[in-house]
Amino acid sequence: MPVTRPTAAEVLRAIIDLLDEAAAAENASAPAALVRIDRLPATADDEVQFSLQRLEPGQHPLAVLRGFVAPPTWAGIGVVAGGRCQSMDDPSRVGRARVIVVLARDGTMASGLRVDGDPMVVDVAPAGATVIGDIPLALCRALGVPVVTGPTPGLPDSPQGDTG
Repeated sequence: MPVTRPTAAEVLRAIIDLLDEAAAAENASAPAALVRIDRLPATADDEVQFSLQRLEPGQHPLAVLRGFVAPPTWAGIGVVAGGRCQSMDDPSRVGRARVIVVLARDGTMASGLRVDGDPMVVDVAPAGATVIGDIPLALCRALGVPVVTGPTPGLPDSPQGDTG
């Protein structure tokens, strides 16, 4: 019987789950971290290798990603960060959030958002999907992944057309 290998989307979702579980055990004010994905499953085995690099307290991931080019040996890159959030539907709703974004070199991207104690909401986008947000765009640029940008949902006048 042929062995079915996990897709990049399945692997990225699993990485998000692992990172979320690890972050839940830490202090909510832990600094952001960059994720280095050294290896995604290809054809030989199912082993995935990734590591974290903690940023200095208060250091924004974009400060590190701006101008950074990941070595060609990296299979992917990502960010784990926490912060304060506010509902666009109800501005009186304020809470703590954890955001995790990981990108594979093939352009597959997964992102997760956990607000307070609510379940993690995960979205996986295939290569070529519209990229929205400064951090996802910076991750694409770091890996050299071509991007299509679009309007930010709920902001009709947001810019379009950045091809990275």
